[in-house]
Amino acid sequence: SESRLHPCHDYEKDLFLKMNATVAPFIPGLSSLLQRLQADEVSITSVDLGGLCIEDSAATLLSAALVHNRHLKHLQLQQNEIGPVGAAQLSLLVHSHSLVTLNLESNNLGRHGATLIAEALRHNSSVTHLCLDFNLICDEGATQLATSLGENNHLTHIGLAGNDLSDATALALAQALERNSELKHLDLDCNRVSDTGAFALIHALPRHTTLHTLSLQGNGIRGQGCVQIGRLLKCCPPPPWFQLLGVEFETYKTELQLPFCFSTGKNKSILTKMFPGASKSYWTNDKVFQFWREQLQELNALFLAFCMGLHPRLGATSSAFMLEHVADYNGELPLVRAIYNSLQL
Repeated sequence: SESRLHPCHDYEKDLFLKMNATVAPFIPGLSSLLQRLQADEVSITSVDLGGLCIEDSAATLLSAALVHNRHLKHLQLQQNEIGPVGAAQLSLLVHSHSLVTLNLESNNLGRHGATLIAEALRHNSSVTHLCLDFNLICDEGATQLATSLGENNHLTHIGLAGNDLSDATALALAQALERNSELKHLDLDCNRVSDTGAFALIHALPRHTTLHTLSLQGNGIRGQGCVQIGRLLKCCPPPPWFQLLGVEFETYKTELQLPFCFSTGKNKSILTKMFPGASKSYWTNDKVFQFWREQLQELNALFLAFCMGLHPRLGATSSAFMLEHVADYNGELPLVRAIYNSLQL
């Protein structure tokens, strides 16, 4: 379709032209890009302005150019110098625009800028990916984002790494997860979340089954914190697609009653059959979760077999009958099959 300028008020047009003449010459190619964005060219759906030392004035200019733009979907503004003033203009853009991705990693938004963007997210139904890593938004800004997350069921990815966040943010996010049904990736790397905050987030998982990745790397979660989180997940193992980063269970396999892994020896084949969730040399989190899911599956089968043996309509209550139906309940039970196979060797 033919590109054309959208009608706008004279004040908006004059402001745009004035700022374009003042700011754009310092960033090569920005003046031409802004004119094309204001014209809403169909071909421009993604813009990357990362690492160009863009400050609040240029961010304001960019926001003004996008007032009537409806084709831009992905805006990358990482590693710039945008502060609260620029964030205020971008929040207006989030409120009214159809952006899908907004990357503001490594800027200077601060708690006030994050609060403005959080407020805009409450009324937004298009943004799915938001990155606010390394912006010093602190707990005040992050808790406001958590509140918005509880009301926004469109955001799927949010990055909050390196923002000096504590358990207050983790607890607020845990509450938000109980009301949110769409978030898939939550990045809290390099913050100050302790065992308490991590436990609260894990405790919310059964009520938020769509989360694919929870990253807590660089938060120093170890020792009894790992053990408590492991015991919670053992009782209610996460789905196969879930990834937990920053909490390692390998060091605490004794406390979590994980079988030791053997890579050599005459019993290697038997052990690997009996414990298919175990790595040959290392318990990765995904294998731990797999092992716990299989354990829970076996317990469910045993419970069902027990109930079947006690049911008077079945006409049998012997232990042999119950054990027979444990195997018959599901011939594909990994642990039952492995134990059976090991006994045949």
